[in-house]
Formats: sequence, C-alpha cells, structure tokens
Amino acid sequence: TPPDDRGASITRYRVVISDGAERTFRPPVDGSAAFVVGGLMPGESYTFRLQARNEKGWSELSEPSEPIVATRTSI
Repeated sequence: TPPDDRGASITRYRVVISDGAERTFRPPVDGSAAFVVGGLMPGESYTFRLQARNEKGWSELSEPSEPIVATRTSI
C-alpha cells in the first residue's frame, strides 16, 4: 500500500523479480503503467512485486504477481 502521499506525485517505481533482481524506473510520461523487464530467461517462471516512491518514501511491496513464464528475454 503506498504511503499517504497527500497528493505527491510518484517519482519512481521498483520491480522486485523472484530471481532476486530489482529494476527501478520513472513513471512513463504518457501516464501508462506499462514497462519492459529485460534479462529474463525464456521458459523460466517469474513473479513480480512492485513499490512506488514519492517525496514521503517507498511504499510497502505489493503482493507477488501470479507466476509468468517468459517467452522472450523481456516482457
């Protein structure tokens, strides 16, 4: 759950991947929530957890996603 932001904009997202890797990225300019995670092994199953950051700090990690099997090196 994100911290009470009192209207502050999200400045970064963090994705934690079940293989232990982390990626951080800025929110897309177009307002979408889509992003590409690279470096995955095709045929391997991954789960993802998400955090958001604003001027108040990082939110708690989300619950893990459902397992996703990579079909190419980025999804």
